[in-house]
Amino acid sequence: MNDHKTAILLANIARGIGARNVPQRKLNTVFAKLWETARDNHKTMGLKSYNTMLACFAKFRRKRWARQILGEMHERSIRPDIATFTGALQLAETSSEAISVLTVMKKTGITPDDIFYKTLLTSLKHDPATAKRVFKNFKPTNRILYDAYLLQEWCEPIETLHELEARGIEPTISTYTSALRHRAPSQQADVLDLMAHRGHIGMIDDGFMSVIIKNSGSVPELRRVLTDCASLGVTLTPPIVFSALSCVRACLSDESTEDVVMFTRVLFHKALLEGSLVSTHLYKPLMEIFVEAG
Repeated sequence: MNDHKTAILLANIARGIGARNVPQRKLNTVFAKLWETARDNHKTMGLKSYNTMLACFAKFRRKRWARQILGEMHERSIRPDIATFTGALQLAETSSEAISVLTVMKKTGITPDDIFYKTLLTSLKHDPATAKRVFKNFKPTNRILYDAYLLQEWCEPIETLHELEARGIEPTISTYTSALRHRAPSQQADVLDLMAHRGHIGMIDDGFMSVIIKNSGSVPELRRVLTDCASLGVTLTPPIVFSALSCVRACLSDESTEDVVMFTRVLFHKALLEGSLVSTHLYKPLMEIFVEAG
């Protein structure tokens, strides 16, 4: 058996852990089996096998075993690659540890890739200042990494979207949807205005609308959001109506019953006119709102 075949064997065991949804109390036993398999094939283990083990241990936060893997690689003079450092980055508990991994990797002459930087952004989510500095220094040149950056709560969406344009990177609806998550209504309105200015309103899909609706948080704000979107030519599709009804139902305890019922009736009428209610699964949440509202 060579390194490639050993890596496949280890990967199959690792995949089985997730596929069978092993209870927490049994994970140690399963990992011990994984470790035993690696020991049995110790002589054939190379970079691929070690990376497979490291990725599994890092994913399930088995830090002691993951660090043993890194130590053994060092003892056997197995040169790490980008996958090794990405696995090591997942073990970082503080921003300083995450930056240390980046520093060591650069010293080895390995250039960070998009996956590494997305993992780094996640590791630095509680340290916005450091994350912003690292991102700016990296000077990303593709949309995928910008999408990951826009998902961060501390990211300034409009500033970042303008930077994206300045770099000649074309946004997609995924980019705009990322810019909407965790945003206040005023920031959502700014994103919509920018899309309208760029002629990108036609990109809007159900997923985008679902995020806007979820962020609204109240019936008055939901009413304003749907009105603004309707003025831009957005049609009420069944998924959009379903998201709106879910939002209304979540607001029942905090809103005037009369306002909720009135808004739901107006929404029902508009959806009926646009043909959205041909989807019968929408009638259940409608009835539940009316019943709960009394």
